[in-house]
Amino acid sequence: MNTTSRIEETGEGGRIHVSQETAALIKEAGKGLWLQKRADTVTAKGKGDLETYWLICSSRDGGSVVDGDIGTPEIGIVSDLNNSGRYQEFDARASRLVDWIVISMSKLLCNIVARRNARVSPDPEENGKPKHMRGLKDGKTYLDEVKEIIHLPDFDPKAYRKEQDPATIELPEEVIEQLREYVTCIAKMYRSNPFHNFEHASHVMMSVIKLLSRIVAPQDLLEDDNQKEGNLLAALHDHTYGITSDPLTQFACAFSALIHDVDHTGVGNPQLIDENPQLGDRYRNRSVAEQNSLEISWDLLMESRFEDLRAVIYKSKSELRRFRQLVVNSVMATDIMDKDLKELRNARWDKAFKKGDSADFVDKSKTDEVNRKATIVIEHIIQASDISHTMQHWHVYRKVSTS
Repeated sequence: MNTTSRIEETGEGGRIHVSQETAALIKEAGKGLWLQKRADTVTAKGKGDLETYWLICSSRDGGSVVDGDIGTPEIGIVSDLNNSGRYQEFDARASRLVDWIVISMSKLLCNIVARRNARVSPDPEENGKPKHMRGLKDGKTYLDEVKEIIHLPDFDPKAYRKEQDPATIELPEEVIEQLREYVTCIAKMYRSNPFHNFEHASHVMMSVIKLLSRIVAPQDLLEDDNQKEGNLLAALHDHTYGITSDPLTQFACAFSALIHDVDHTGVGNPQLIDENPQLGDRYRNRSVAEQNSLEISWDLLMESRFEDLRAVIYKSKSELRRFRQLVVNSVMATDIMDKDLKELRNARWDKAFKKGDSADFVDKSKTDEVNRKATIVIEHIIQASDISHTMQHWHVYRKVSTS
């Protein structure tokens, strides 16, 4: 009671004052970035001098928020979801979009489970739980993690023959509940602006799913009536560079579309850097909005409350690594205004597709070429889906279509 009384007496108006013990619990919950160590100590009868903390709800307006032990700027955490005018109101329409996203992502998760259960060769990295990939390493940015080549699984005809119909798979109730909670949290983290809101993210996700299903028209591969199903699936795998035969890749693309504009302020990166230099410094003034969205969303997924959901998305270190690489590449690809990044992507496209006919890459000795193509195609899928948001307003559509 003495401690509580002194904390109350020495507090400040409009600020939340917490004890060292409460701060320790907040840190254990993975929210250490919400804390700012108080400069002076508090003296309590029978306790002596005590270290206390301010609980910081948001630092989006450029304020410096530093934890006394961690020393990391509080960027990538959003808790002030009810700040008037900044974040979208979670209304009935948003709720319906959440319902649709949960259904769509549940189907993709069922595909992952079906393929994983049918795998003939065990994953050598499946022993033990994969470690969390939380946040960024010191001095690193997500752009440092972008890969020129992401290796997708080889075609396994035996797994296809063993695979259970994904429509018959029922995900555990706790997984569905955690998926709904995650999507709802993401929806509430979107700001209310014309082109980077939750409706836009839902639109991009829908487009990504459709494009993934239309990378190649199956009827083009059915010209030979005598073609066996196994041969057809192998041909489809080759024609899509392995994208359509890896459910985890498809889920990662949809997941990236969902999160790619989280907490977007509605302004371009140059203006965002001017308004919030601390944010710019954290990400070296490159793809700031995109990296911020990725860090917020990824750290949210890594929270303990989504453990069952994560266990369905990936079971091994190799699956976690592939999922992370796909999400990082996809979200970073949505920054199309950076001229240097655009030139790098164009060079990668030329390297992948100006070497000859795609049939040349069926040879397993050229696995890197196949995976390079898959990697750049995945990035272009989310870019195409993201750009289509320019058609959401009639006056913009008219301007684009007549120019």
